[in-house]
Amino acid sequence: LLFIQGVSTAESLDDNAGRGVGMNAVQEAMRLFNGNCKIETEDGKGSSWKFTFSKKNVSLQCVIIEIGGITVAIPESFVETFIEYREDKKMTIKGTPAYNHNQTFLPLIDTEQLLESKAQDAGETHCNIVVLKYQNEKKGMVINNILNSVILPVHPVPKAYREVDVYQGVALYNNTPLQVLNIEKLLL
Repeated sequence: LLFIQGVSTAESLDDNAGRGVGMNAVQEAMRLFNGNCKIETEDGKGSSWKFTFSKKNVSLQCVIIEIGGITVAIPESFVETFIEYREDKKMTIKGTPAYNHNQTFLPLIDTEQLLESKAQDAGETHCNIVVLKYQNEKKGMVINNILNSVILPVHPVPKAYREVDVYQGVALYNNTPLQVLNIEKLLL
């Protein structure tokens, strides 16, 4: 109801409020930019408004990584750190792969299921873990190589892949197309 033109919660009319057009204009802008708004209200405490917009045709600082035989990009804003991988620190907790890092257990993303590729075993080649963070969630991903950190123009995912949540977009790196992973979907 707050987005309907003419609805206002203002108690009186002034130059800035009371006409019921502000939230309707917000809704139109969200529609124009393919955005969403989630409103959560807690009685006696207030409301929070979370606006999300798809990341179309934007440039992002990305880390280019190699997992097995594939190369992908991850937005650098989700990278907390990189740690050296040791096979003896990998374990399974309640059926979920995890890694013991500084006496805390970091859940690991199953890249073999997700990307149909996994980092080579540590005995065959050197591996690292990229620690990814979004909001209060943290997970690790075993990788083979960190190739570069670059700003990439990210384009929308091709139509054939839009139903696959793991991809945020596609970018060109050294004239080679590569997928940009959607870290929000991987962690939540």
